[in-house]
Amino acid sequence: MKEFFILKSAIGELKQDDLVNICELGQGNGGVVWKVRHKPTHKIMARKVCSLKLIQIRNQQKFRNLESFGLFILKCYLQLRKSLTSTVSSLSNRELIESRNI
Repeated sequence: MKEFFILKSAIGELKQDDLVNICELGQGNGGVVWKVRHKPTHKIMARKVCSLKLIQIRNQQKFRNLESFGLFILKCYLQLRKSLTSTVSSLSNRELIESRNI
């Protein structure tokens, strides 16, 4: 790991113009992975290129998942509240007074 950080500090910030595509290594749901050469240092690296459209679609899916999860939580809360309300309303005044004095 130490070597990685030493190499990274020697290379500095990567710029688009400093990378030359050599060949495609693979592709999948996350984008395309390229074998590239860094012009200034001649180091060989892998670069993953994700399409902006794909990133937007994934963000929308994450938002929908969060939205669905939020609705699930809300439904659970409302069901619990309804259940507690019906339980409390079924208790007599005497039972309520006794439970408060405990």
